[in-house]
Amino acid sequence: MSATEQMAQMLNELMGVKRNADIGDTDEPDFDEPDVCKNFLVAFCPNEMFRNTKADLGFCPKIHDPALRLKYRESSRFEKLGYEEEFLNKIRRLDDEVRRKIEKNERRLAMTQPVIKDASKEGGEGETDAQRRQKELISEQQSNLLPTLVSKFRALEPKRQIVYTSGFPSYHFYCVNAFASLLMLPLNIIVNVLTGLFLILKAEALGALGKVDEAKEQVRQADKFKQERAALDRLLAQSANPTSHIEDLANQLSKPMEVCQVCGCFMLVNDVQQRIDDHYAGKQHMAYARIRATIEEMDRKREEKRKGKIEREDKERKDRERKERDDRERRNERDRERERDRDRERDRDKDRDRRRDDRDRGHRHRSPRTRRDDDRRYDRHSDRHRDRRDDRDRHRVTFC
Repeated sequence: MSATEQMAQMLNELMGVKRNADIGDTDEPDFDEPDVCKNFLVAFCPNEMFRNTKADLGFCPKIHDPALRLKYRESSRFEKLGYEEEFLNKIRRLDDEVRRKIEKNERRLAMTQPVIKDASKEGGEGETDAQRRQKELISEQQSNLLPTLVSKFRALEPKRQIVYTSGFPSYHFYCVNAFASLLMLPLNIIVNVLTGLFLILKAEALGALGKVDEAKEQVRQADKFKQERAALDRLLAQSANPTSHIEDLANQLSKPMEVCQVCGCFMLVNDVQQRIDDHYAGKQHMAYARIRATIEEMDRKREEKRKGKIEREDKERKDRERKERDDRERRNERDRERERDRDRERDRDKDRDRRRDDRDRGHRHRSPRTRRDDDRRYDRHSDRHRDRRDDRDRHRVTFC
């Protein structure tokens, strides 16, 4: 992050993102705009968490406004826009990376600490697997190096005549003697011989012939051989004492170490409490701890929501089944009631028909006198009905 970006971010934190707006300008950004940091709306911005640490993720150019976060959490679209899923995926990737780092450092520590322990023993008894692998590596490098050196040395054979005719017989005999005893010389002498040959034969001989450009090219190649010689010197030193670098590491790491299970850093076992507290209070350690706690919290909430959704679905299903069962029982009850009504109606029809039949049979068997009595009763009833009607008519006329 450049100095300008740092100053801009500091001003945003002190004066707000609208520090350059005109007076009366109330055009506030909404939380769904592209230039608003969605991670900050959900919980926090990982770029800000790891700023100025070894795990720095770079500068986040988006807006980090607490007012927009509050506005988002109070809106009806809270947790409906997919911001939480994107944020969880991002911090989960960071947590996976630090977990891989922890595993890598633990494997590294498992390989180095047993070597240190065995190399620090008096007398050097008990060769470890790491020491055996180191010796095998040195032997393999030496066996691969000798054929290469021989081929390079043989490539110098055409230079022998050039050197001899140019008045450098001593170099010629030096080449012959060196080549004749090449395989019998120690590795460090072979390196010195080849380095001298490339420096003298290729550079000075070509320079004596007037080929200045080619001589310069050989000098540049000689520099490469110097670098190879330095590497060979280190290899020879290791071959003379294979456990020397292990002993140096043992001196540096005289105390056993462990890997922090939060941030993956190396820590001394039984270190002073002040350094342990400083590590736990470090920005990077606290950032990874917050990421892990946030992941656990969000996973717990998601699990609770999932269980709550399942419980609601079960309750709705049971209510729906209960309602369907009640509706089915009510329909059956209505059907039974209609059937009972039809039965009662049929019974009434049967009773009516039976009474009518009985009345018809009784009417046919009555005597003429009885029929006359019935007719008189009917006439009297009709007269009374007619008299009452006439009285009502007179009363109506009088009232009018």
